[in-house]
Amino acid sequence: MCGIAGYFSISPGRKLDLEAMISAQAHRGPDDSGTYFAGPIGLGHRRLSILDLSPLGHQPMVSSDGRLVIVFNGEIFNYLELRTELAALGHRFHTGSDTEVILAGYSQWGHDCLHRFNGMWAFALWDAAEGELFCSRDRFGVKPFCYLERDGIFAFASEPKGILAAMPEERVPDLENLGRYFTYGIVHDRDRTFYRNIRQLPAGHILRVSRSGTKCARYWDYPRADPTIASASAAAMTERFRELFLDAVRLRARSDVEVGTTLSGGLDSSAIVAAFRHLFPEQAHRSYSAVFHGKSYDETRYIDAVTDHYHLIGHKIEQHAGELQADMVRLVRHMDGPLISPAIIPLDRVLRRARADGVTVLYDGQGADEILAGYDNQFYPPQLHSLLRDFWRHPAQKSIAVARALAGMNLTRAQWLARYVAPSIHKPYRWAISTHQALTPEFRATSGPPPAWRTHYADPLDDSLCRAHSQSILPALLHYGDAVSMANSVEYRLPFMDYRLVEFSFSLPVEQKVDGRWTKTILRNATQEMLIDEVRCRRWKNGFSTPIREWLVQSPALIERTVLAQSFAHRGIFDAKVVRKLLTHLSDPVKGSRLANHFLRWVTTELWFQECIDARP
Repeated sequence: MCGIAGYFSISPGRKLDLEAMISAQAHRGPDDSGTYFAGPIGLGHRRLSILDLSPLGHQPMVSSDGRLVIVFNGEIFNYLELRTELAALGHRFHTGSDTEVILAGYSQWGHDCLHRFNGMWAFALWDAAEGELFCSRDRFGVKPFCYLERDGIFAFASEPKGILAAMPEERVPDLENLGRYFTYGIVHDRDRTFYRNIRQLPAGHILRVSRSGTKCARYWDYPRADPTIASASAAAMTERFRELFLDAVRLRARSDVEVGTTLSGGLDSSAIVAAFRHLFPEQAHRSYSAVFHGKSYDETRYIDAVTDHYHLIGHKIEQHAGELQADMVRLVRHMDGPLISPAIIPLDRVLRRARADGVTVLYDGQGADEILAGYDNQFYPPQLHSLLRDFWRHPAQKSIAVARALAGMNLTRAQWLARYVAPSIHKPYRWAISTHQALTPEFRATSGPPPAWRTHYADPLDDSLCRAHSQSILPALLHYGDAVSMANSVEYRLPFMDYRLVEFSFSLPVEQKVDGRWTKTILRNATQEMLIDEVRCRRWKNGFSTPIREWLVQSPALIERTVLAQSFAHRGIFDAKVVRKLLTHLSDPVKGSRLANHFLRWVTTELWFQECIDARP
């Protein structure tokens, strides 16, 4: 897990300060650094040593014949299997790294090597024979790849700050993308970032850069539903899911440093712990958890149950309001934009503790909700739509499931259902809580129409999950997961993002995801013999809630510095009078709870402008 940067001079003679580009990302790789220059290219790397800790794992890495040079961020978890296959084809290896496997795989299979990789990655590979810089990002965009083209030069980095270190004049906000973020909740629409001219390579895409220009193409897409999976018995589906899940955890245990787990006490992270203990019953394992004592959403009870049962070395970390301003300033710099969720703040504290303990690799449960309908209320409308659609085709088989779903109707689900049937309800809903009025009319106009979505699956639930997985929810979570983990020089590993598990899950029938009032049906069934029932049979999902309202109320200096500052009123984004009026409601437990997340975004947007746009190196 590392930081990469580089450039390709499309016009001869253009160069960038590569040392500055990688130094700006030193947090991503504190263990080693390196640069490579040849003709039109410069490649830079910061290393976080995970596999092959010796100097042989140094990057940029050059192939034995000198033709290929790579800078790579991420992990190829099936590298040992690929290494064996490539060795049988005549390739010789001199390191124990997965980076060398990528070089050999590219040499053997060309661009098709990507289809053989099981992992998370962003890399740039210079092919001297072709005169081409080949860039790739993993199927789901777990690892970032930012780039910029201007005046005959192509520049790239893991984070925008890497590019800005060499091109500070590009500290220009993308107000249109910022407007779409506030209006539709999309963090990086398509290939956008929060900087006007800095783009991100979309997930599942490649970018080929040469003197003739740049070409971007998709190499992977969500597969069509496999009818052979949906027609299998429930027992067969459960067993196959169990096999894939265990193998995803097994592969992600490969490391030359200690591996721990971020443990929330919920189903997903607890299932990973149970799978790890099933695979490695005697291995010591640390867990790190954020706790909120005295709050209704505190998960300490479940965290303690898991750590006790599986004999973990458990660590519980609390966040305090007095730390909020310093933490937010630090985080907007690492996020290169406003904070998406208050969950980022305690997560940063958790990862800081893990790093202090010397644990630099952590499992995390991200990605399960978006393949197994874990957001119970949000996915209720498409679930009901799927069941009713199938009911008319097979009423005898579906009547019980439909009856169960209808029996689970409540006020929150009814609101989601109304918004699902009539999307225009979204606008009056926003106006009803007054937060959209906090944006100036001119700024609201920049957001444009809602992001386009191509229907991918005929089944309404699968299509809704695909959108959450690829566009609306998960990309934002992956962005902050990478940014915060790398801010602390910690590698995040996500078993539920194993592409085999994702592809399999999108072919499962609806009742294997949501069965009546039970979410993630197949995960609960697949872990029946591994996971304690206290967690496995939890019916409702708390989510990663935080006392953000209380923190903001107890941080008057932060409020004074941001939403009450003159700069906030003069940016043309916010109506300062409306924001001040809403601020009077923040201390009210009921009204304030509706406003807290919005204030988090407004506060951190102003902090981002102050720290990353207004500031000059």
